[in-house]
Amino acid sequence: LRRLKRDTVKVSGISNDLYKTEKNSKGKNKFKKIIIPLFVLVIITLSVLGYIFISHDSENEYERIPIAVIDFINETNETELNGLSGMLITSLEQSKRLAVLTRSRMFDILKQLKISEIDRIDESLGRRICKEANVNTLATATIRKFGELYTIDFKVLNVDKNEYLFTSKEEGEGQESIPTMIDNLSENVRTGLKEKISEIKASTTNIAEVTSSNLKAYQHYFKGEEYIDKLRFDLAREEFKKAIELDSTFGLAYYRLAYAFNWEAHPQQSAKYITKAISFLNRIPEKERYLARALAVNLQEGQSAAIEVLDKMEKIYPNDKEMLYNIGDLSYHLGELVKAKQYLEKVLTMDPVFIRALQHLTWTYRDMGLYENMLQVAKQYNSVSDSEESFNLLSDAFIELGHFDEGLEFIKHERELNPARYYLANLAAKIYIFQERYNEAEKELKTLIGENEPQSSRLLGYSSLTNFYNYIGKHRESMIAFDYVIDYYWQQKDTSLAAYWQLGKGHFIYAALDDIKAAEIEIKKTFPYQASIDNLFYWTGLTVFYIYNGEFDLAVNLAKSAPIEWWEFAVLSLIHNQKKECTESEVLMDTELQSSPSYLKIELLYHLAKCQFEQNEYEKSAQSLIKLQAIRNTGLGMRAMYYPKSFYLLGKIYEKKGDRNLAHKNYTKFLEMWKNADEDLPELIDAK
Repeated sequence: LRRLKRDTVKVSGISNDLYKTEKNSKGKNKFKKIIIPLFVLVIITLSVLGYIFISHDSENEYERIPIAVIDFINETNETELNGLSGMLITSLEQSKRLAVLTRSRMFDILKQLKISEIDRIDESLGRRICKEANVNTLATATIRKFGELYTIDFKVLNVDKNEYLFTSKEEGEGQESIPTMIDNLSENVRTGLKEKISEIKASTTNIAEVTSSNLKAYQHYFKGEEYIDKLRFDLAREEFKKAIELDSTFGLAYYRLAYAFNWEAHPQQSAKYITKAISFLNRIPEKERYLARALAVNLQEGQSAAIEVLDKMEKIYPNDKEMLYNIGDLSYHLGELVKAKQYLEKVLTMDPVFIRALQHLTWTYRDMGLYENMLQVAKQYNSVSDSEESFNLLSDAFIELGHFDEGLEFIKHERELNPARYYLANLAAKIYIFQERYNEAEKELKTLIGENEPQSSRLLGYSSLTNFYNYIGKHRESMIAFDYVIDYYWQQKDTSLAAYWQLGKGHFIYAALDDIKAAEIEIKKTFPYQASIDNLFYWTGLTVFYIYNGEFDLAVNLAKSAPIEWWEFAVLSLIHNQKKECTESEVLMDTELQSSPSYLKIELLYHLAKCQFEQNEYEKSAQSLIKLQAIRNTGLGMRAMYYPKSFYLLGKIYEKKGDRNLAHKNYTKFLEMWKNADEDLPELIDAK
């Protein structure tokens, strides 16, 4: 636990490094105490006023000139030089005179023009981009090699007049000279477009100093960015690791590597690499420093503090897509859904096919109950991404709307188009479960675990069966499925996922079988490996186990370490339920936990209902269970564990209230779901 608190979540020294200020030492002389602060105050005031007037004059002296830089024509056959346009763009972004289209923004425009599946932007595409974005200035370049001599022929074009504003040529010996050539080109552009020499000198840092002088390292970084845009964080991490292996001071690559780990809930690795990024903060471009700081502060102080950093960035770079997306992302995870919706929608007006924004906006609409909106964005996400998760969210949208037949028809159509998409069987099974067509659901899932199916199919099948068998009370079958998944990850030496599933099995034993001692035996199998477990859901799951085991202090201490701002309140809610303090738990549910995920609310509501039932608050208990039954989120298997048992508990509630008809109705519903359940389950015996 101490290791988790110290290493996994807290990033030592980040906040101080970011916000540290030096205080003046106190003078012994009374004169110094009065005069020096007064003098400092006058200087600060004059500086601020001077800045305001200078900025005002500067802004009114000229408007920013928009410019696009297309990909270099690389005639050297050296693939590591394919990312030079990105270097030049980063260098030009230092200018207060120019408004530079980022490469990402140019691809956004091409997507809007229905142009996709391209690897590079040539002059023809550049002209179309300029026309669409109302940009009049286009920069083109060709790099060649003669022995060890590299040359770059550079041209800046007025697109409207179809004439060159100016041209230049740079040359240098060896690849190590290329970053300097990029710096010279950047200066040529800025002077050629009439930026003042004094401004250029004041705002210029050599490109190698804020990216990398190693062009192979930069190319790996460049590739990693492409993978992030496609949500392939595993491949992105490999590219960023290669970049920092080649250049151990590549701050930007450290930041993006930390981002890729953070995305998939690996806080220990994320903390490790963001600490390295902050140590090289002066080697990161000015704009991206805000993004790196935001991630660092997120891990150190939480998501609200990260948004404060991004709010400052927004004042300077109001149209930066990554910044706007990050605010939307963090707002979603804070439960500030209206704000998340606002920012994510804004991002998608800039880039209608930005995959990360489409994913998060689908989640946002779902959690806001805007299911028609969810369906439309999920369709857009699916058409762009074509990923397994996009199909998953689209099927969830059909389920939320109750459009089960439409969902099954969609899945049938997709199967005909691409039979290799084995995971569609899992989605069909999920819809069948909501229709209570359990035999058909089981049949679909068993197709995934056939002996001739690929390993990925079998893993998905057994993972899904752990939940499915919970629905129908076949707990022994569920345990077999758990063991298959756990053994697979141990064989793969994936300690984090093996431990996560081992803990999941323990959680299942307690929640489904009410056997805390057997659960403890399973969960303690993970303890020797905790030092290498970097999976946030493992630690949150362990927190819940400590609550069920009555170890409340351990649970609270662990919860304080988690970088999820509502998690501590969820833990307190569960503790109140265990202590039979139902009212306190109910208050938290109605206030602090409104922003918690739907799958977690299922668990919280079930234990609140149990607490209320045991305190003879039957009407409140019934209402908690009715709320639970209305939630269709299947995340982490919570619905599978608690949905069937909610009917059993409702039967007991109505029996206590003397309403035999409703008691009979709910017992019957429960017994229909568990008609093929393990015969020795206590709830089954009691319900009968």
